[in-house]
Amino acid sequence: MKALIATEMALSLVLLVGAGLLTRSALRMSTEPLGFESHGLVTAGVTLPVEGYRGVAHRLQFYDRLVRVPGDKAALSAPTPRRGC
Repeated sequence: MKALIATEMALSLVLLVGAGLLTRSALRMSTEPLGFESHGLVTAGVTLPVEGYRGVAHRLQFYDRLVRVPGDKAALSAPTPRRGC
């Protein structure tokens, strides 16, 4: 019985130390610079309908128009993994 209690106490201590280290790392990451200026940055997800953008050429035309929006300095498109697959 004493061995079980000692084991539980040791595991609790390991979990407590791990949680503390994780918290410290998260706090440190939140204060690290991102490596780019994030002021005025806007992100958005765009899902193009298959009916209107069947081929790669149609999708590229859409992104070309997106880059030319007045007032924008830059636009970037990157593939993302599908959700729920």
